[in-house]
Amino acid sequence: MLSISEKELYAGLDTGKIIVIDTSNGAIKSEYEFHKGRVTGLAISDDETKMISVSFDSSFAVWSTGTIRNTTQSLSFHTNRN
Repeated sequence: MLSISEKELYAGLDTGKIIVIDTSNGAIKSEYEFHKGRVTGLAISDDETKMISVSFDSSFAVWSTGTIRNTTQSLSFHTNRN
């Protein structure tokens, strides 16, 4: 997912990691690790200070994009399949 400013590209990986790539030079700018399964969705706030990630492991996380350290809040959920 490309940031609104188009300066960063956010990518969720099969490993559960999220990487942020600087679009001006292709370098990895940040890495976020929390999920145990494939990252299946990402959303960035309009001011680019928060990111939400969703994973195949039934969890989601809210991140502060201004820091590399883990500042997640998470909630796991389960679906009832009868």
